[in-house]
Amino acid sequence: MGDLNEAAVSLRQFCRQTERVTVKMASSSLAILQSEAKVNGLTEELLNLCSSFIAAKCHSSSLMQTILKCMIPKYTVPDDVVRCVLKWVHRNVRNVNLAVLCALQWVAGLIEFGLADEKPVNEYYYMFHLLMEWPRTENIACWLVVRLTKPDDIDRNMVLKFTSNVKAKKSVRDIVLWCYKTYKPECVPEAIAARSIKSTLKLSAYFKYYFGMSHQRIANNESFKVTHDRQNQLDFIWKVPERKKRRIENPIPEVEYINFGSKLYQEKKVSILQINSWKMFATLALQIDIPCNAVSLVQNPIGHHVLACGDENLQTRFSYTLLNLLQNVVIDRLVKVSMENQEHLLEKVCEFQEYSQQGIPFMSKFVATYLVFWDGLTFLSQLMRLLPWITFSSFGELKSLFLVHLYYVYISSNTMVKCSILRALLQLAENLILKSYSVVESLFRHPPLLDNAEDILNELIKYIQSLCVLGLNFEPGSAVLIHEVLRLYEILLDVEERAGLNVRSVLPPAAVYFSLFSRNYGNIERVCGLLLKYDASIGIQRSLQIQVPGGAKLVKKYSCDYINFLWRMQAMSESKKGFIFKGVEPDAFAPVENVDKAFNVMECIPLISVYRKHGDTEEGLKNFIRELRTLAPNIFNFIKHNLHNTVQS
Repeated sequence: MGDLNEAAVSLRQFCRQTERVTVKMASSSLAILQSEAKVNGLTEELLNLCSSFIAAKCHSSSLMQTILKCMIPKYTVPDDVVRCVLKWVHRNVRNVNLAVLCALQWVAGLIEFGLADEKPVNEYYYMFHLLMEWPRTENIACWLVVRLTKPDDIDRNMVLKFTSNVKAKKSVRDIVLWCYKTYKPECVPEAIAARSIKSTLKLSAYFKYYFGMSHQRIANNESFKVTHDRQNQLDFIWKVPERKKRRIENPIPEVEYINFGSKLYQEKKVSILQINSWKMFATLALQIDIPCNAVSLVQNPIGHHVLACGDENLQTRFSYTLLNLLQNVVIDRLVKVSMENQEHLLEKVCEFQEYSQQGIPFMSKFVATYLVFWDGLTFLSQLMRLLPWITFSSFGELKSLFLVHLYYVYISSNTMVKCSILRALLQLAENLILKSYSVVESLFRHPPLLDNAEDILNELIKYIQSLCVLGLNFEPGSAVLIHEVLRLYEILLDVEERAGLNVRSVLPPAAVYFSLFSRNYGNIERVCGLLLKYDASIGIQRSLQIQVPGGAKLVKKYSCDYINFLWRMQAMSESKKGFIFKGVEPDAFAPVENVDKAFNVMECIPLISVYRKHGDTEEGLKNFIRELRTLAPNIFNFIKHNLHNTVQS
């Protein structure tokens, strides 16, 4: 390990030198790197160091060949390293020597063994056409051209220009023309016999052996295989029919085609299995042939895009087939499928709805049917992701089909399930606001029109508030539930402001006073922030002469109680102006000597308590204001705002 570090240090020193570096000068360092490459392969850090050395000091053919033999990767080669080698080849494209041939073999070997991405190599696609004119590199350049050619690269002008190139050998031209003909036969008028490109790829025994070892290391390392392969290929993985007689039962159908059309139709259409990059998909999007079973398209984002942008016939066929599949697999259990595979199917449907930002109309029927006998735990995650996208035409329909069943699960479940249901209903209200009060074109089939979106939203918010109050009454000391309720109203208020709506979702008393009496500094800070936002929004509505909602009086009472509890220590003395003690007679607390002091909540914020005892001086007041503004900005602004309003009144 010490020799390897010394070799890396010496290569860095060579990169900084101004004089020319020869093979003899760097022989010891390169020998250490080559021995490490043969045994374990070079890491990405060492490969980047080698590429820096190539860019700075590789001016001779022998030095380039030597360092290329050192660049055997441990797993894969970064894109920048491949670009550096191809840039060196581009500088020597008119002076082809053995080093250029060695570099092309290195690049081709990486592609053949799956050790590098084709994207940086494809950037030099037209350079390989030039290299086919040289006898020394014609075969390997021909292999790279054929490997990198896509249908979008081919047109008649390009074919005419290539056929008129007399410098390229006829056998090489025939192989490339055969490749062109397989993609676009109308562009190649000549009768070209079928050719194979296997004979053109003649890797050196050195690269073939050691690249094979790198490929084997990837195959043996499961963690690298998962992280690397899934990041690059997950969007293009399809489930295809297996030849084995026994296979694991999976409800998602395979991608299959039955060709009834003419050969001309089949040539114009492209199987979705041939798509291996987003660029290729964008080029051939209008030519993609739809599989026999449309549900097979939910497997990955490529299929999601095809479904979301498809015509009404495709979307209707997909919806009916999906509903029938879910009915047989999840509800009626006519097909024996494991729970893992059922969850996988529902996960894919959730991903598609989230991709298209719209619910599938027939999925609402499935959710309504399943909620009737749902136990509150099975498919919890999947159902809570499906619920925000359900479709309905009125609040009565929403309540009878969905909310009634959720209510019984809610009151009998634990805190985790309660929070999940509240989050799902919050997302449902958010989607209803964004869809009803903004111009958003639907990608998928148009959902049913709502009778009155504003009335439905008001009723839904009232229902959510009743669930919040019910949950806090059942679990008054649950910090998790209080946090979830406060988060719900914070998000709902932000969504209403973005949509330009009047305030209609005001915190219920249970959330306000549970937060106050819990003496949790974080909860009080968040409630004060919400009260400030409510007051600001109500003030804007009054200035615009808009009818103020009924929650304005409630917000004023909340603010009065909070300022009395936190600052003035007049919780009972000013109870008539507030909410919590309104109507309570002072005699109810007769045994207590000082009722206001007994309900002192400011002890949960030590800074306020310290100031009330020792902050009479002007310097103490300045320090207090500075610290409170930093540590509790919402509480500071709330106290300042309410004291200012009191002085004005």
